[in-house]
Amino acid sequence: MELKPDGANIPVTQSNKADYVERYVHHRLCVGRDGEVERQASAFRDGFKMVLNSRIIAFFQPRELMELVVGNENYDWSELRKIVQYRGEYHANHPAILAFWEAFFELTVVERKQFLQFLMGSTRLPVGGMSALKMFIQPTAPEILPVAHTCFNLLDLPNISDSKEMLRRLRISIQHTQGFTLA
Repeated sequence: MELKPDGANIPVTQSNKADYVERYVHHRLCVGRDGEVERQASAFRDGFKMVLNSRIIAFFQPRELMELVVGNENYDWSELRKIVQYRGEYHANHPAILAFWEAFFELTVVERKQFLQFLMGSTRLPVGGMSALKMFIQPTAPEILPVAHTCFNLLDLPNISDSKEMLRRLRISIQHTQGFTLA
């Protein structure tokens, strides 16, 4: 594949690498495979404009549009504790819930993001941040690990009151549960 006439005989150097990369990307996206990628990108752009027309899009900064499309990363971890709804025998002062929150705040920031991934299937928050998130915790048998139901932001939390054991189990759950499994 020659990107320009006699391109096979032109070595890529520091002085022409920007031109090479530009031509290569153009070829891959617009020319190669009969312009398939360009057609797909155009279809995506057209669909996006059907939802948000270009006059509306003009009001947004790129970062704001990204937040609308993929969520944001404005983590207010204390807010998460306020928005949780408890089910069954669990309530804010239940020993297992107190152990959970003590363990949760022992997690590193990276582990907390892994927890969100475990719980919701994403580390990104909805528009509005933590306060717009819905999260539910319900009791389960004390001998099992925490289990997340990502479609419902629902956490099955073992009924244990030892925060160190809760932390150990949380870490196992968030670090070793990747992919699709049945809960």
